[in-house]
Amino acid sequence: MLERIQRIALARVLSDLIEADFIVEEKEMDFFEEAISKDGFCISEAMLIEAKRMDFAKAMAILKELDGPTRDALVETLKRLSLSDGTCVPLEAILICCVDMALRADAHVLSVPTGSISIENMTAIYVEHADGTAT
Repeated sequence: MLERIQRIALARVLSDLIEADFIVEEKEMDFFEEAISKDGFCISEAMLIEAKRMDFAKAMAILKELDGPTRDALVETLKRLSLSDGTCVPLEAILICCVDMALRADAHVLSVPTGSISIENMTAIYVEHADGTAT
C-alpha cells in the first residue's frame, strides 16, 4: 500500500489527467472513483484537496521513489483512466508520456506554479532525461 504522501501525489496526477482535455466524462469519473476507492489506492477527499496544493513536479518526485513494479502499475492505471471514455486525447497522451518518462526513464519534470501564469487551454511540457538530453 502506498504511504499517505504517495497517495496525495498520485491524486494530483490522476486529477490532472481527468482534467487534461477540459471535459470530464462520466466513464472517466467512474474509473477515477474506483481508482481512489478503498479497494483501489484508498485516496480520501482530504487527500484530493491536498493534492490540488501540490505542484506537479513535487508529485512526480514523490512517485519516483516508488519501486519499479509500483511505478509500472501507476502508468498502467493512467493509461486505463485515459481510455475509460473510449479515447485518449492528445493532452492526455502528453501527460501520460511525461509521467511514463519521469517514472521509468529517469526524466526530470519541472512545474510552473498555477498562480504565476495563465494561458487558457494550453499545455507545455518539456521533459529532460537525467543525462541532459531533451525529449
